[in-house]
Amino acid sequence: MGVKIGGFKTRDGEDSLVELVLQFPTEQEVKDKCGRVTYTIVRAGLDKTAELSSTVLDFVRAANQRGEVLSANEVAKGLGGDRNEIYGLIKRLTDDRKLIPDGSKKRGLRAV
Repeated sequence: MGVKIGGFKTRDGEDSLVELVLQFPTEQEVKDKCGRVTYTIVRAGLDKTAELSSTVLDFVRAANQRGEVLSANEVAKGLGGDRNEIYGLIKRLTDDRKLIPDGSKKRGLRAV
C-alpha cells in the first residue's frame, strides 16, 4: 500500500511531495501485539507542478542570458509536453511576479 504526503500553504519552501510504501504487520503479529507498521520512502522532492515551474523558469532564464526574449508560445513549444499546463504555469508565475512581460510587441517574458 502506498501513501503520498504533500505540503500545503507553504511560505518558507518549495512545494514538496513524499511518496511512501507502507508495510503492515501480519495478522499474527497484530494478535501478538508485536508488529509495527513500517515504511519505505519511494520518492521525495518537489511535486510535479513545482518541478515544471522550476523548469519553465530555468528555460526562460537561459534564454534571457543568451539575450533572447521568448513568448509564452515559444516557451511551450520549446519545453514540449502539455501546452495548456505550461500556459497555466506561465500565468501563475506571471501573477506571482516570477516572470514579467518585457513590454515588447512580441509579448516576451523575462525571469526575475
